[in-house]
Amino acid sequence: MLFVAPDRVVTADDLAQDRLAFPAFYGNDMLLPTGKTPAYLGQAVAILIYHDLARFRFAKDVLQFRDGVIKYGAQTGPLERDPWAAWRFVRVGGKTPYDDDTFSSMKNAPLFPHMMKKREPVWADASKHGKLDEQGIFYAQAIAKALDNPADDWLVVDREYKTQSGDTAALEPDNANC
Repeated sequence: MLFVAPDRVVTADDLAQDRLAFPAFYGNDMLLPTGKTPAYLGQAVAILIYHDLARFRFAKDVLQFRDGVIKYGAQTGPLERDPWAAWRFVRVGGKTPYDDDTFSSMKNAPLFPHMMKKREPVWADASKHGKLDEQGIFYAQAIAKALDNPADDWLVVDREYKTQSGDTAALEPDNANC
């Protein structure tokens, strides 16, 4: 396989040596250290630096979607940790489309858990006249109750979906063209 080597390869070891790190919110590993379980699918393992665009584009075209570019070690097992974030957005419109919302995460506040317990968010107690997060949970529960017992003229579509953990920071190669 023809490949143009980068002018510099930056790894987790380089970042540790230079004491370069994300803010604590993002976790400990900007780049995945050797032998460690990735925090999310697609976690970056290195940044390849090219001093000219032509060599970069050629290397990108050669490497992209190619098996064998990354050397995998022994399986490390699943990572158990609290999620980086959890939030809920709730909106209850006004009586007419022209009235102000009764409650809206954009107008009032998005809802964040008070803490995590056994890797699950712990939300505020519901209260129609309580603090903003309590009001939001009250309206969220009212929406859930209405969907669980819909009026005869409602069509309620109920589906479940899952997605992999998302990238905590934009470290895709196109974002490191510098």
